[in-house]
Amino acid sequence: MTFPTESGSPDALDLADALVARGDLDRAEEVLRDALLASPDSLKLREELANLLVRRGRIAESAVLLDGLATACAKAGMPGRAIAALKKLARIDPAALREAGRRIAALAKQRDHDVAMGSPLRGAGEHRQSPAGPEAGPGAAAGRSPLFSDFSADELAAVIHGLDLRSFEPGDLVVSQGEPGQSLFVVASGTVKVWVRELEGRSRYVRSLGEGDFFGEVSLLTGRPRTATVTAATRADLLELGWSRVEEIVRDHPRVADVLRAFCDQRLKADLTVRSESPTKGEAGPAGS
Repeated sequence: MTFPTESGSPDALDLADALVARGDLDRAEEVLRDALLASPDSLKLREELANLLVRRGRIAESAVLLDGLATACAKAGMPGRAIAALKKLARIDPAALREAGRRIAALAKQRDHDVAMGSPLRGAGEHRQSPAGPEAGPGAAAGRSPLFSDFSADELAAVIHGLDLRSFEPGDLVVSQGEPGQSLFVVASGTVKVWVRELEGRSRYVRSLGEGDFFGEVSLLTGRPRTATVTAATRADLLELGWSRVEEIVRDHPRVADVLRAFCDQRLKADLTVRSESPTKGEAGPAGS
């Protein structure tokens, strides 16, 4: 099986961006298509071409690219990236989301089953990832998120429908320490940085989070203010699940709340451990924000 890759030709992507900025969309499309022929499994190239086709009004072609991208990512064990592609598809074809969401959820769960059974599909070094742990980083565990893995196919389909896609540029503020928080975020692509404000007012860098990592479930479920500031380190697509959406989902899928609470409890226990080991460093739940 061929797995989608994060990489594309940086030169081609930069050149296409420059051409788009100049308004030369014909040449930009040509550059992206040529690069995609050379690197047919590149996620970035497919996404950039799909975005360009939307801009050019060629919705049907873009929809085919995004649907294919979502399917390939779900099969390869990259549910966050698959869902982000679906959300982009829904922007141009809202009616496609429900059926496609169920299909992508089923594919993602089949992938989880295959990995659990020791299928050859398992990627090198793939492991079950703890929520946004210290080792978390770009592409950790091939983009798998334990949050998605613990839902059934029906539950995941409902969660997919409730997620909102938010895109950020480098340096953009995602959440700010101390503000009210009623949503969690899953990193679908790109990288974000976590910062904690110390007593003297300085912000201390804690860690980076990458594809598959999530944060914010503590604020979502406890109502506590955000415990950290999160900024985009690169261009990043984040999937946001707000409390109002959770309330809608749990009416039909009550176990979703249990899964979220389990991760919240795990995060809070980890925070207590950090505090007990470093009582003077003020490390209060940076990943749980």
